[in-house]
Amino acid sequence: MGGHVSAMVDALPSTLPHVKSGKLKPLAVTSASRIPSLPDVQTVAEAGLSGFEMVSWYGLWGPANMPIEMAQRIQREVARALDSNAARRALNEQGFTIAVSQPSDFSAFVRQEKAKYSSLIREANIKLD
Repeated sequence: MGGHVSAMVDALPSTLPHVKSGKLKPLAVTSASRIPSLPDVQTVAEAGLSGFEMVSWYGLWGPANMPIEMAQRIQREVARALDSNAARRALNEQGFTIAVSQPSDFSAFVRQEKAKYSSLIREANIKLD
């Protein structure tokens, strides 16, 4: 916004207010499909890089030895809270897409994401400075 960066990739909830105010211009979204809060903004795949998808996601974490019953109870309560119209409206306005999953499904998703980005890091030979 200060005119120092030509382009960037950022999580939508922190960027969307600046897009709506006209301070930032979205070039594309990194999700596989267009998003409701920016329906006229193309995806990276639509812009010509087919198969591209890179999304930000958030989850809840607990201790490794947390009893499964406790994890399932927390999941049920969070799902119930996110099912309210007020929560959905507030999160959607910020650019979030709500996806509630079971603890085992979330664990599998995290493993899949780790494998995807680990492979990408190896293939691109990315190193820490």
